Amino acid sequence: PPLISTKNHPRMGKSYISDFDKFFELAVDLLINDPFKAKVNVKYHKIRKTFTLKVTDNSKCYMHKAIEDHDLRKVETFLKQASQILSDVEEVKEEKPILKEESKQQSGKKGKKKRA
Repeated sequence: PPLISTKNHPRMGKSYISDFDKFFELAVDLLINDPFKAKVNVKYHKIRKTFTLKVTDNSKCYMHKAIEDHDLRKVETFLKQASQILSDVEEVKEEKPILKEESKQQSGKKGKKKRA
């Protein structure tokens, strides 16, 4: 089977990656390289019983459609990996404002003196 299918997504104009391992590798690289811009989208189509995974940073877009039941375990593995990558980024993001507040408090204390 071809690595990238010839069917284009109607809205994005991008192609689906038919090999899940290749999709996983490309998507994780995209999340690691630019975690603040990257977005992960998961859709479940009830009638067709398919999952559609999309990872994008608005310049690159990787998509995969999971059709068979054994693909669900792979989808779960991908979502765990993506959530771990993004949760590590959120911890770093939360620490930065705390450091800025501490520096403001320290700089504000230098000019004040207590009167006796």
